[in-house]
Amino acid sequence: MNNLKSFRHIKSIVLAGLTGFFYISVLQAQDTEKTIVQTGRPYKMVYDMRADVAVVYGVDMSFESRVQSWRSRGYITHFMTGITWGEYQDYLTGKWDGTPHTDDEQKTVTGETVWHHENNPYYVPSMNYLKYLKEAHIKRVIDAGIDAIYMEEPEFWMRAGYSDAFKREWQDYYGFAWRAQHLSPENTYLSNKLKYHLYYRALEEVLLSAKYPAKTVKSTNSSSANVVFVPQKSPEWKPSRAWFVNFAMKPPSI
Repeated sequence: MNNLKSFRHIKSIVLAGLTGFFYISVLQAQDTEKTIVQTGRPYKMVYDMRADVAVVYGVDMSFESRVQSWRSRGYITHFMTGITWGEYQDYLTGKWDGTPHTDDEQKTVTGETVWHHENNPYYVPSMNYLKYLKEAHIKRVIDAGIDAIYMEEPEFWMRAGYSDAFKREWQDYYGFAWRAQHLSPENTYLSNKLKYHLYYRALEEVLLSAKYPAKTVKSTNSSSANVVFVPQKSPEWKPSRAWFVNFAMKPPSI
């Protein structure tokens, strides 16, 4: 905990649950950010809740104009998108890099895709998928001058764990071939431990990839947990990878 002495203006420390594991999160005082409205739409009077912050959801062709519509009304602008699902059809179909990525879909024992909604699967967060999120979404968000980034719902379903992407991640993580989780309690444990690792890695990769250093990391303990990353243009405080990792309770090694 001695490392915390180097942080300035710390308001509090919170231990919060996040899909089966824990973060110790440092909260920065934000006296002007007490109320929030979240929307995927541009500003309209009917949506104006007189809040301090507008959380603009999702990157699409209208993203920058939506941000500006709220900002021009005096709102501080934040951003939210899913870490495990989203309107990422350009990745799924291969439009982004020329290769379809249906193998990154979460799949059940019968080979069925786990869907959030039509044409929108839950993903295994492969390194290529994370590269897509960072390059196609996070960079654009930061370039738009967003003040905070919320990566919501880091979910890996219990019934999933049978896709080709998951099998590759298993081999890389454990050093031996994939084992079907339904065949034994040990396999179930190994599968769930890997799922934990993959979304821990996903959050770490995406949150620490931003162009500028972070000044706030926040986690909630709701069933739909979010992680917040606040870009900071000032170089005064540079977080290290070790800081993020060391303040998480990881499962025991086997």
